[in-house]
Amino acid sequence: MTTDRLAPDRLAHPLIVDVAIDVNALAEMAQFYESMLQYERAWDRPGHVYLVDPSGLGPHVYLQQVPEPRTDKNRLHLDIVVPSLPDAVEQAVQLGASRVEERRTAYTWFEVLADPEGNLFCLVDLATWQQSKPPWWQHGDDPQVTRGST
Repeated sequence: MTTDRLAPDRLAHPLIVDVAIDVNALAEMAQFYESMLQYERAWDRPGHVYLVDPSGLGPHVYLQQVPEPRTDKNRLHLDIVVPSLPDAVEQAVQLGASRVEERRTAYTWFEVLADPEGNLFCLVDLATWQQSKPPWWQHGDDPQVTRGST
């Protein structure tokens, strides 16, 4: 995500621009996420890789090498909307991911996978997600969307 595409007043509030993932095998994990997300490597230093969405719209992915392995369930994970869930799952598995669980709900169809180091992420079917118009995904200038007050 590049800040030059945002209204200046938006930067007056907290904004998530990076998602950081701790990894053990930096080179392999960088290749995995670079290929799966079709992101570009913008920065590469010992122990650190920074991937960016070539469209400039998605959050950056920052991979940092750590010595300790992941031992428990993620407390945070990526939800990645994909044009074709079956195709994206197949590609992720070919890149080294493992299938964990497939779910269909009233709002969405997604599959939970684990990256090569066991970090969980979800691939979400775009058509199903768009059709459901999840009520919590209310943003943008859509006149059909009514925002709740906080």
